[in-house]
Amino acid sequence: MYNKFDFLYNSSARAMSSDDSFKEQLMKAIMYLMKGHVGSCLVLSSYKVAAVLKENFGTDVNISKVGRFISRFAKVNGLERLDTNVPKFKISRDKFDKVSFDFTKSI
Repeated sequence: MYNKFDFLYNSSARAMSSDDSFKEQLMKAIMYLMKGHVGSCLVLSSYKVAAVLKENFGTDVNISKVGRFISRFAKVNGLERLDTNVPKFKISRDKFDKVSFDFTKSI
């Protein structure tokens, strides 16, 4: 059976290829965070996703573009926004398998 986290077992330590789109890179980073998380909920922020991209996939990205993607991701999936200066969204563990990356508008 296909598991959306399967690609992480072989690719987490390698650099992302140049043909991966920006959206695909962000999707992989978010899935990487969800795969490794052990708590009951994950707090998702643009700084955390950018750090995963830089440290695990070797990609340096613009924080504001990551923030816009995460805001759109949160809106599509109905995630709760936390009251902080930096936009942060909470994903409960039971929603990990139900997240959708289907956006009509690309970045």
